Amino acid sequence: MSLDASNNLTVTGNVTSNSRNLRAGSASAWANINGTLSGTIAPRASHNVSSVTKVGTGQYTFNLTSAMPDANYAVIGTCSPTDVNVGPSGSFSTTLMVSAINTNSFSVSTFGFEIYGASSIEGALVNPLYVGVS
Repeated sequence: MSLDASNNLTVTGNVTSNSRNLRAGSASAWANINGTLSGTIAPRASHNVSSVTKVGTGQYTFNLTSAMPDANYAVIGTCSPTDVNVGPSGSFSTTLMVSAINTNSFSVSTFGFEIYGASSIEGALVNPLYVGVS
């Protein structure tokens, strides 16, 4: 293997990689699911995610096809609004929180918040239509 003056990498001989076929800077795992489904959820699209289990309202465990080398990785995500009925004086927002990480899976929880004026917020676990993680 050699690197020239223009930072081009040349590899000679046999090259092998793990089953994830990753390159530097790419996500080791990602998925997009329909958060309103129950039980075992097939991802709408994914990489290195074998299945997703809905544990309860707004609680999901993403099972990895190939394990991470350790549990010191980051998970980020987003979720869409739900069809929750919002009162006339409030606005509604959803957020995602990582609740557990291990080498074979990670878990997230999705919360909805209804905001009343400047001082009152009510929150609860909700089932968003879409949940995306990487």
